[in-house]
Amino acid sequence: MSQNQDLKRIQSEIASFKDEDLMLMYALKKESDHPLVLERAQAAFAELYDRYAQRIEKYLSIKLRNPESVHDVFQNTFNKLHKSKNQYDGRVAFQAWIFTISRSCVLDFLRKKKTDEVHLEEISTEASMAPTKIASPVQSEPLHVELEAFMTHLSPREREVIELRIYDEQTFAEIAEQLDISEKNARKILSRGLQNLRQLFSTRIKS
Repeated sequence: MSQNQDLKRIQSEIASFKDEDLMLMYALKKESDHPLVLERAQAAFAELYDRYAQRIEKYLSIKLRNPESVHDVFQNTFNKLHKSKNQYDGRVAFQAWIFTISRSCVLDFLRKKKTDEVHLEEISTEASMAPTKIASPVQSEPLHVELEAFMTHLSPREREVIELRIYDEQTFAEIAEQLDISEKNARKILSRGLQNLRQLFSTRIKS
């Protein structure tokens, strides 16, 4: 079988693979691997790129609004994905993982360029909490670190929804589509997660 035939067969096979399986396949890439393994890894990355490039670009366009900035952070997102591919855990949804990478690249870009600010909403807005304005990492690094520590006590899904809603200011419709859940469920998860954060903040204040 020719190399072209092998490539076409591989592309046909992986088209039906889940995102997580494709990422694990890509993570297997090593310079010393057999050429067929390398081809499968490259085909897996190409498939993931085709599935997510437009979605990542749309997300970045909303956050940055500057075409040149979008292009730079878009490239950084996939470069960072490549560099951290061996850290990927197949138990984590690839969709959440790549958007986390992209969000991190946005924050890194804003810190470096100082062209914008990222604000968290008042937690009380979503969960009837006492008015507490939490500044972004750009504005208050110590508080950001403390918030991140609290976030580790939440479930993975609660963290995802809070980050998408508050950090990224996505609508519930956008969150539902990205995480493949209903808008009603997204609201419930957000409310539960923020309630848990309120309890953690209350404990800190009392201590």
